[in-house]
Amino acid sequence: MTNMKRIVCSIALSFVCFSANTNNQTEENSSLETERKIALSKTINQYFKARKNADLDLLKQVFSNQARLTTLSPKGLLKVIPLEEYLAVVAHQGKVSAVTTIDYMRIDQNMAFAKITFEYTDKIYVDHLTLIKITDEWRIIHKSFEKVTFQK
Repeated sequence: MTNMKRIVCSIALSFVCFSANTNNQTEENSSLETERKIALSKTINQYFKARKNADLDLLKQVFSNQARLTTLSPKGLLKVIPLEEYLAVVAHQGKVSAVTTIDYMRIDQNMAFAKITFEYTDKIYVDHLTLIKITDEWRIIHKSFEKVTFQK
């Protein structure tokens, strides 16, 4: 075999090996991404369940104890709500009925973002959640939310 044929064969073999390795990495990354999305969805669905049932213990599990909630006041000013205050509101309101959806999720290693919706009969709450993976569990560390009232 001439030197030129050896070089061409060597390059072709390298390309085939690289392609096979890339495909395996893509499959592994896809599997890992799926596992992450399932775990993140589980936490968000626990949040939905906890809020609908006014389950304060479960809410404390899905939120970091240092979580903060933010919204706008009726006057358009930023309102920061400590987690304990939010839990008191949930306890006061009790069980609620709402259709819940996960509108968007993005995961970047141990940090995630989600847009979710609680649709009640007379209003919709849109939440933007920031979650962090702490000891292999996703926890909500920030919730920005907005109330959208239906126009009659």
